[in-house]
Amino acid sequence: MNPLKTDYIAHDRIYQQLKAKGAFGWTSESDQTEVVQPRILQAIACLALAPGSRILDLGCGTGDIAVWLANSGYAAYGIDIAPSAIAWAKEKAQAQQSQVQFTVGSVLDLAVYEDDSFDLVVDSRCLHCIIGPDRAHTLANIYRVLKPSGGFLIQSMCGEVMEDSPMRPTFDPNSCCTMNDQGIATRYIGSASVILEELTTAGFSIDNWHVVPREGPHDQDDLVALAVKPNA
Repeated sequence: MNPLKTDYIAHDRIYQQLKAKGAFGWTSESDQTEVVQPRILQAIACLALAPGSRILDLGCGTGDIAVWLANSGYAAYGIDIAPSAIAWAKEKAQAQQSQVQFTVGSVLDLAVYEDDSFDLVVDSRCLHCIIGPDRAHTLANIYRVLKPSGGFLIQSMCGEVMEDSPMRPTFDPNSCCTMNDQGIATRYIGSASVILEELTTAGFSIDNWHVVPREGPHDQDDLVALAVKPNA
């Protein structure tokens, strides 16, 4: 039982609004190509993944990363709780004739995937949306679906929420979560060390990590880490 109130499906309403406005997706195209893709390529290189390797985009949203992975020669999968996001992702994949298996589902249990299924799981800035004890449950299932020696690439907000941040008025230092007007926890912003400890507690070893400092008041420090499931 999660002591904090959550509303993960609320993301679906936001995707509907973004599509109605003609947005690229949750983030900009430049963020995808200039920030996220290079991080994934580095993880692929660290793991020495060959073309055809199975990669899961966790919290895939509108599917742009999964489509890019498929177009790059990988067996790409994407999962998101928001039906509107997955419908949008399928449209994008069809437009590029990309073969991606998109699924509407919960990242908390990943029930649609078998054990030892993936060579790499990419956190598309989803982990910081998972709250309280749901986090350990999610990490356990990411560990479950990874093959031995498979990797989990984390991209997660971390660090101190500064005085000039628009998130500061909504940030609860006791839970390290931002809260909306209804008292629902929306983002977890823990320290990098605590997040790394969550990963090792789940059984992962940390291959490499670094913190990307925020660029301004509307930004937040970003933990980028590659966690590996040990080879049994």
